Amino acid sequence: HPALYTAALANIAQEAGVAVTALSAEQQASAVSKVEREYLASLVIVLADERRYGGLKSRLKLEHKLQGTNNYPTTVTQALKMLSDWESVSRDAAGTARGGTS
Repeated sequence: HPALYTAALANIAQEAGVAVTALSAEQQASAVSKVEREYLASLVIVLADERRYGGLKSRLKLEHKLQGTNNYPTTVTQALKMLSDWESVSRDAAGTARGGTS
């Protein structure tokens, strides 16, 4: 996403103490790689089954919109763990609601 790429370039430039236009090809490639990882991680969440993960997706959107916090995962591994953890919590809550134990 162009806005993510621009932000990544700005962060790398700020850390390096140079202007964005002075970034090396390697630094620019690093920004592309970072944005690709974040985009794919977000895509995993967005495309996750709405029935199973709708609550997680809603929570992430609301936190971002209302609190300005970005709790979306930044790697595919983090995204998959987030989905797995959410499913475990949901399963435990459903069992408890039916009178079971967690």
